[in-house]
Amino acid sequence: MKFLKEKELWLILFVLGVIILNYPLITIFNQLIFIAGYPLFFIYLNLGWIISIFVIYLYSRGID
Repeated sequence: MKFLKEKELWLILFVLGVIILNYPLITIFNQLIFIAGYPLFFIYLNLGWIISIFVIYLYSRGID
């Protein structure tokens, strides 16, 4: 990823986060399906949030 500038990569990460939380994908996971007692929509939002934070953490650790 050294060929991308830092600003460009942050912009890509932001756009991916917006796409994950955008209308078409949210409607796919907004179903009455329960996994371990939790709705699929709740799991999707939480996993998306956790993965986003983890990717940003890995990227920020790689900058140093």
